[in-house]
Amino acid sequence: MAISLRKILEGFIMGYFSKEIYQRKVEWRHKRNEEQKNKKILSEECCDAIEELQTARHNFHCGSTFLTESADFNLSEKLYEEINNINSFQNETGIKCENFDWTFLPDDRDDNREESEEEHDEIKETVNDNVRDFIEKINEKFGLNY
Repeated sequence: MAISLRKILEGFIMGYFSKEIYQRKVEWRHKRNEEQKNKKILSEECCDAIEELQTARHNFHCGSTFLTESADFNLSEKLYEEINNINSFQNETGIKCENFDWTFLPDDRDDNREESEEEHDEIKETVNDNVRDFIEKINEKFGLNY
């Protein structure tokens, strides 16, 4: 079974950072988001929705391991909800975040788990890229730094 370099690096990086360092990073991100909110370019509600979207994206990207009917549903459901929420601000931003539609892989797909995990990784990367692209478009259009 081949292990991707990305998975090895993710494991190393996440194992490297202590909870204290990770917490400081979260606090820094929150402070940066507050600075963007204080620019008053977008409404406070929209800025809050962007921050929630970022958190949901990170948790889904780093926390989900394999989409099945019983695993990681809360992480994926939260991200799906946050994308729908940010899209409710489309009149304000003029930008839509592409949401995702996946078919949950059944739990009994152990016969070809490696292929199923590859499918999951593709879904995860696509969703991650969609959200990052959305944030980048917001930054470019409004001169912000999320």
